Amino acid sequence: MYGQAQAKGSAVIIVGTHLDELKKRNFPRDWEKSMTDLIRSKYQRQDNDNSGLPHVMDILNVAAGDSPKNIDSLKNLIYQRVFQLKHPGRNNLL
Repeated sequence: MYGQAQAKGSAVIIVGTHLDELKKRNFPRDWEKSMTDLIRSKYQRQDNDNSGLPHVMDILNVAAGDSPKNIDSLKNLIYQRVFQLKHPGRNNLL
């Protein structure tokens, strides 16, 4: 996985795509959770601001195409997280 933030502390939601491929290609049942846990441990850390990494707010896996999964969850997550952000020039939430 490769991720790059242009601004230290940027708010980020990591979206895993091709969730439908896990079943098609016979990945182990716990593969999605294992990968999500690995990504979370590597990128969703308390010291991200000090290390120049973005602020990872959430991680979600989705599938599009013929059998979409978690697309509505992604929309709702984005909506929820946007209103948790603070405007850089203000002390209150958006």
